[in-house]
Amino acid sequence: MNAGAIDVDAIKARHPAFFVANWRGRGLAVAIIVAMAAIYVGAFAYFDVPWGRLIPGFRQLAWFVAK
Repeated sequence: MNAGAIDVDAIKARHPAFFVANWRGRGLAVAIIVAMAAIYVGAFAYFDVPWGRLIPGFRQLAWFVAK
């Protein structure tokens, strides 16, 4: 092992709480993303947005952000 290497096992042994999977937080994040996607789809349907224009619109948005 070289002098600049990090001993991950030693860090995990000293701080085990930082390496525990937070399943509740992950589940909440997934639920929020799914809810936001559902709201967007519902809004597009409610305002009668033509679905065929979304992909070219995303390309235009990407071009604008890149500039």
